[in-house]
Amino acid sequence: MSEQVVVKSAHTSTSATTMVTGAAYLKSIVCLGTATAGTIRFYDGTSSSGTLILEVDVPGNANNIQNVIIPGPGLLCNTAIHATFPTGYNVTIFYGL
Repeated sequence: MSEQVVVKSAHTSTSATTMVTGAAYLKSIVCLGTATAGTIRFYDGTSSSGTLILEVDVPGNANNIQNVIIPGPGLLCNTAIHATFPTGYNVTIFYGL
């Protein structure tokens, strides 16, 4: 991919969701967790059978906000950005095209 010129966001509260289709750089993540600890996983692909590109553990704490900024241009996903996470989580990503 060439240099990024557009940064967009996507939000979901539904696990096992393809958040972005097409090639993109995952740049940052904001997650509102629940009282139960869990793990957010991001895959390059349209399902969890794609390549795992990032795994973030979220500690259990009601209304716990996790913010992860990925250095450089971000993590390249060639196909799509797909996310899985526990029920009750809300996830927002920022990505570059």
